[in-house]
Amino acid sequence: MTVPVVLITGPVGVGKTTPGAAITVFRLSAANETLTARVGGREVGSSRAWHLYRSIELAEQMDRDTVEDHLVETTGRRVGDIAREVLQRAGWL
Repeated sequence: MTVPVVLITGPVGVGKTTPGAAITVFRLSAANETLTARVGGREVGSSRAWHLYRSIELAEQMDRDTVEDHLVETTGRRVGDIAREVLQRAGWL
């Protein structure tokens, strides 16, 4: 039996895109220093400071108001290792 999989990487009305689906939410987390280094490395121009501030603000909000089923720490980890952990926790590996 083939099970359809939908990977959603941003905010979306999940119920509208996948009616009746069992949804598992994974949140990727990083230390504030790592987060600001990542955001600072990709944002440029006049909105850079706002993005840096907002990334920390949102991380703190998500720490308070948890909605995830699984929290995956990413600080100091390679992308492949993070992906493997997500797949294992989802039961796909």
